[in-house]
Amino acid sequence: MTDDRRALPPTLSEAHEVGFDYRDGAGVDFEPYPEFLDAGETAEWWRAWTGNAELDGSEFRVFGQDGTGGLAAFWLVRDGEPIERQPVVFLGSEGETGVVAQNLRAYLWLLADGFGPWEATAYPDHEHEPRADARLTEIAQRWAPSHRRSASEVIAGARYRWSRCLHPARDVVARAWNHDARPACYPGQGSGMRRGPHGGLRRGRRPPLRPSQPSSARSLLSCRHS
Repeated sequence: MTDDRRALPPTLSEAHEVGFDYRDGAGVDFEPYPEFLDAGETAEWWRAWTGNAELDGSEFRVFGQDGTGGLAAFWLVRDGEPIERQPVVFLGSEGETGVVAQNLRAYLWLLADGFGPWEATAYPDHEHEPRADARLTEIAQRWAPSHRRSASEVIAGARYRWSRCLHPARDVVARAWNHDARPACYPGQGSGMRRGPHGGLRRGRRPPLRPSQPSSARSLLSCRHS
């Protein structure tokens, strides 16, 4: 029986079905999921990422990952709004955080211009070589014709509107980080090495982060916008 709560918006599914070309590191490093990550796996990952067992990550609806296990998700901070109007974020395997698009429509144009969630988070220091995709452009034009933006405009708008809310989580990670501490298990990732989304080897299980001030992670979740 299908769990409708895990079903992706049809627009998102259509865009992700196009696929992403890794191009040996010059392309987009992203593996979309066929459905949202379930609540149990999301909670396990979020607690490992923050080191705080009181949090469950319920305000994130995870829909994909990069090759190291960093997650892309809708961030449910717009009370009463449908998921398509929630911002899209990336939470990296090494503590990176970024709001990459203000909503699903903006996210479609981000993809069309040759960027994935990780590349948008790294921008302008991204190392890939973005290429506009005609198929993704057609999808974005059909679903969001009045919201056409370049990737740089999508990223700039998202950062201006939302990124200040992610700073507390970034500070938690920065305080906890050292050369020997890394986030623990990622959804679907066991101990040892396994194949990543593009045939490469994904890094294995790591010891968990232990943030010195877990309450700062709560301030990430308490950010609200009308």
